[in-house]
Amino acid sequence: MSQQHASPETIRLFLCSELSVEEASVLVRHLLSGCSQCLGAAGALAWRSPQPMLPAFRQANHRRGYGEAFAATERRLAVRERELTRQRAVAGDQWQELRRHPPLRRRWRIRNDPRFGTWGFCERLLHECLALGRRDPRLANELAELGVEAVARLEADLYGAGRIADMEALAWGTLGEMNRLQLALPAAAEALTRARAAFVRGTGDLLEEARLVKLEMALATDRGELETAAAALGWVARVYRRSGMEHLEGVALLFQAKSVGLRDPEQGLALLERALQRADRGQSWVELFGRHHRIWFLDASGRPRQAAMLLAGSRSLYRPFGDLRTKIALRWLEGRVARSLGDLDTAEAAFAGVLPVLEERGLQFHLSRLALDLAAVHAERSGVTMQPCDRSVTNEAA
Repeated sequence: MSQQHASPETIRLFLCSELSVEEASVLVRHLLSGCSQCLGAAGALAWRSPQPMLPAFRQANHRRGYGEAFAATERRLAVRERELTRQRAVAGDQWQELRRHPPLRRRWRIRNDPRFGTWGFCERLLHECLALGRRDPRLANELAELGVEAVARLEADLYGAGRIADMEALAWGTLGEMNRLQLALPAAAEALTRARAAFVRGTGDLLEEARLVKLEMALATDRGELETAAAALGWVARVYRRSGMEHLEGVALLFQAKSVGLRDPEQGLALLERALQRADRGQSWVELFGRHHRIWFLDASGRPRQAAMLLAGSRSLYRPFGDLRTKIALRWLEGRVARSLGDLDTAEAAFAGVLPVLEERGLQFHLSRLALDLAAVHAERSGVTMQPCDRSVTNEAA
């Protein structure tokens, strides 16, 4: 443990009764000094555990003479847990109250009404934002901005500076992801830079870092940094696997499959299968993500008829999503499959519909890939067939 604060790993070992007597004694004295950051970190780890940890370490360490010290720490954590439970219970009603107001009024309420400056409400606001995501991108983006505002009003004396920094990283990361979904990559990059700065000030929680890295690598894939993204997303998947978080492991593998498959479609298909075995396919965006990229990789690997059949049966999956990224991704995919089947007019029209959006957004990597698709259409009109390797590397917007 440093002279100032305990590391997350030290606190975890403490909660599991795996610290030495000397180290435990130092940590107990530090916690009893009232350090809000370390008490908050201990509370966060205890709440995340599927089984309450405090009774186990209290019993295991009673014979060491720490009974009263542990009891005092437990009481503090219990008070914090009860308060967090109360905040979460009322957060739904708070959100319903807030959503009745117009956007400017919502922002004013966040800034001026102390009832909205709680941990539970910040959690709920960001949860609603992620749930809206691709379905209502305008409102989702607004909620992400409100989340940043709400986190700024959390009090360090109540929650600990480290935990607030973790929540700030989550808020900025969520805003970055909402911008990425709208193909606003510079704004996404700026938000993720601020998320990373907040994470550095936080508790160093490994799961918080994995969440942030996944968002950063989704952006890296959009920028064409495919090898970097694939490697980092593999690390994210391993973190979630070791933590027993199967769905989140599957989500990380989905994004890894995208970054891998844009370079090697066959390998991407294999990785997609692994990902979909772990991710919760009951979430509609997961099913769409997997289906879209399977079609893309099938076409890129020389199986356009299979891709066309799968696309024909998948259109209903796209309809609930109103974000720009999904719309452009579908149009581009339609063009690629049409081109592979020899329908050059349909392909050219589809690519021409995608081009202005990419130009307006300044998406250079996407533009270079689309240029290859358009070049392939013109080449085939002239009787020249492009090599398969020229096709498999082209990127898309999903």
